[in-house]
Formats: sequence, C-alpha cells, structure tokens
Amino acid sequence: MYLNHKETQIQTPSNLLAALWRQLVLGKVISIESQVQKLYQNSEKHPRPTLTDICELLSLEVAQWSKVYIVVDALDECPEDERMVLLERLTTMGPTVNLMLTSRPHITLPSLPYMDIKIRASNEDIHYHNDRESVAGMFLLAKLHMESLATKVTMGAVRQALENLPRDLDAAYEVTMNRINQQETESRDLALAALTWVTNAKRVLEVVELREVLAVKAGTKNLDPDDRPEVSTILNVCAGLIIVDKTSSTIRLVHYSTQDYLDRLFPNAQTDITRTLLTYLAFDDLQSFLDKTASTDARMDYWTRQDMEQKYPLIHYCEYCLVHAVGLPEEELGDMILNFLEAAIRWHRLMHTQNPPRNRWRALPWDFQWPSSPSTLWVAAAANLLKIAENLLNHGEVPNDKDKEMLPLCVASSKGHIQMVKLLGGASLSWEAGCNCRALQLASQYGHTEIVQFLLESGADVNAEEPHGPDHTALQAAIRYGCTGIVHLLFDNGANINVLGKDFPSAFH
Repeated sequence: MYLNHKETQIQTPSNLLAALWRQLVLGKVISIESQVQKLYQNSEKHPRPTLTDICELLSLEVAQWSKVYIVVDALDECPEDERMVLLERLTTMGPTVNLMLTSRPHITLPSLPYMDIKIRASNEDIHYHNDRESVAGMFLLAKLHMESLATKVTMGAVRQALENLPRDLDAAYEVTMNRINQQETESRDLALAALTWVTNAKRVLEVVELREVLAVKAGTKNLDPDDRPEVSTILNVCAGLIIVDKTSSTIRLVHYSTQDYLDRLFPNAQTDITRTLLTYLAFDDLQSFLDKTASTDARMDYWTRQDMEQKYPLIHYCEYCLVHAVGLPEEELGDMILNFLEAAIRWHRLMHTQNPPRNRWRALPWDFQWPSSPSTLWVAAAANLLKIAENLLNHGEVPNDKDKEMLPLCVASSKGHIQMVKLLGGASLSWEAGCNCRALQLASQYGHTEIVQFLLESGADVNAEEPHGPDHTALQAAIRYGCTGIVHLLFDNGANINVLGKDFPSAFH
C-alpha cells in the first residue's frame, strides 16, 4: 500500500484493508463468491461492509496462505487516529502475516515486537541526491528561462531578458507569474483558474476533468461544450507550469517545487473550487438525472448512468465538494452550501447506495450509511461544516425523526470532528441528551481520544448501555476495536468491566 496525504479522504482503514483483500484474491481460479455473499445479503440496509466485516473477510483469506507479506509505504502520511486503527488491524491478522512499514521518524508506533531499522543516507548518497536535484532544478530553471525568452519578438528584447535572467527557482516562478498576469484578461483568468485547481485538487485531475472545470461559469444552469478549452490552450497560458502525463491522461505541476511556490498564492482557492463544484451539481441536466432517483426505491438503469457520466465527466470529482467547503467557503457561500445540503441525501442515494462500488463517492461525508432522510444539521455535522451548523443552531434547527437512527452528535463523534462535537455538545439541547451514550461508544470505537475525554467531562455516563449497537458500552467498543489508550481513559473514569454485552457476556470476553 502506498499512502498519500492528499488522498486521506479515500485511504480510510476500511478501503485500505479491502484493497489488500482484493490483491490476495485477484487472479485466483477458485470462486470467492461464498466468502463475500454474506456481506451483501442485506445490501439495501448496509450497502457497504463495516470495518469489522472487511477484517473478518481479510483474515479468512490470509489464513489460506502459508506466508503473506504486506508492505505499507509512507505510514506517516496517514492521519494519526486512522493510523492506529490500521496498525491494530494489520498486526492482528494472524501468524502468517509479515508486515513491513516505512515512515518518517516522527510518528509514534504502538508497543509491538518489531525490528526498527533506521535508514540514514551516507554522505555519498546525499551528495549524489543533491547533485541530481540540483541538475533537475537547473533543467527546470532553463525551461522557465526558455519559456520566457520565447515570448520576446525582437533581438533587443531577447538580449535585455538574457541580462536579467533570474538565478533561482523562486525568482523564475515570480517572473513566470508576472508573464501570466500580463496576458490579456481571458488568457490570464484561464491560467489562474487552471493553476488554482491543479494546485489545490484533492487528487490528481484527469485532463478531461480540468477542461470541464474550466468551462463552468458561476450562476449558469448548463454547461456549453464549446466552452471547454483545448489542452494546448491551457498549457500555453500557464507558461510551462503544468504538464500533461500522456500515459495516464492526467495533468500535474511541472515540478514539486512548483507546488511549494503556488501554495502561497490563491487564498480564495477553496471558495472558488466549492463554487464551481456546487454550480456544476446544480446544472439542470444533472438535476434531471437526480430526479430519477427522487424516491428511495427508484433506480437509474445502467445506460442512463453511463450517459450521465459521459456527459458530465466531473461528476466523480464532485465527491470532494463538501471537503472543499469546510472553512472560509462556509462564510462566503453559506446559502449555496445550504441549498446543496438540503438535496444531499439524493446525491448520496445516487452516487453511493445505487452506484457500482468502483464509481461510488467515497470522500467525506459520503463514505458511510446515512439515515433515510437526514436533517440539514445532520449533513453539516457529518461534513464538519462548523459555521453552517452553528448558523442552523442559532436559527432553531433541530434533527428530524429520521435522524434518530444516528443523531448529529453521534455522527460527529464517529468521524472525529472534535470542534463539531463541542458545538453540538455545548448546545445543551434535550434531543442530544439521549445520544451521549451512543456518541461516547462511537468515539471509543473509532479511537477519538479527545472526543471521549470531552464527552466524559461533559457528563456522559461511562457505563451507560446502548442496546442497538454490537457493543453495549463504550468500554466494550474500545476493547473490541483495540483502542488501548481509550480503554485506560474509560477505566480512569470509572468504567465497569462486568457490564453484560450483546455479542459477549462482558468486556473480559
């Protein structure tokens, strides 16, 4: 597994472990139907297997092999709470599993019997690397110089430019950005929009996706295909700062240092991206597709879905719309975000429940089962839209009856949204009072220590029983999912180990 900090919305413990299972069974001659059939017997109620389901399936497959070697690269790029869950699952797969982890040295690993090998480059290696990076930087600098010189139309202008060539990359980038900003308005705006997206996207964009993005106009109700710019045009106006990977048909920045430089620019990037994505999802044609699944039992046939995805190639990236919306966009696009939240359950039904697994939206908050008709406050809590949730509470918003399947405080606790938990927990509303037990149990299950601490300090009953989940108490949930630190915290706050459980007589079992 190769972990990437820009793909944390997708690389959850459940998805990573499911990917490992897929690698083990891929290409096997024997049928695996009997192993997975159980997971989908109740697909209407539970469209996605739980983490426990996936681990059980993976353990069964691991047991079929005499040796299994799992390599996890860049473990430090996994968020700490999810990292601990992933490690706990990987280290309890059985004696046939051999695990190798690579990471930067700053992370803390659990107390496990492992061999720690510190890799330090020799001076010779360091000098070689620096020389190679310097050469790469020199070639990039030369490329930027040539891009600049190519714009000159007289020999005098060329000579003057040669006398003032920048000597380092930052200066070269500044010269390049000045050239971009001096273009005519349409070319400049196209370049800045393209650079904003390529720099701030949550994953690498396909060429077709970037062309689609750049054709969206704020306030419009449909996209004109003639507004999609040609790839050559995009590359030209960006003055060499982005390139196309022809093998994967993706578009990326020309060099890693370009990301470092451009990260300092575009302070309104998240707002601009959110506006574009929500404008896109509100297009009339897409709304007509959405209307076909307006009821819970409505289904979109395969060919209709294919038609939608071909006409609207940005639809899959739109899973990140609420990830981009967190923070500043909530203040600047509040009404637009609220309008989308009111229809969010329909998008969840279309792009998650009814979609084939490979095409489902997996970013927050689409990556788990929703109530059948959640309130706007519930969706805001799930997406960690703190300002939106605060405004809803100030205007008297309360959960609806459907939210009782999992109240907003509970979903915020399960997802690790500590500030959202504090907002909802501090609201002192009676409809949340009965949720404290479930919230504490979920925070304990998913390893969110800070939330567990807050709920306990706010008066949550450490021994309260929750009859509807697989574990009756927070202690049983923490033990089942291997959250050792939370087990100690619960004991320190008076947790009773003898409380009877649902699947097991007590936490001892």
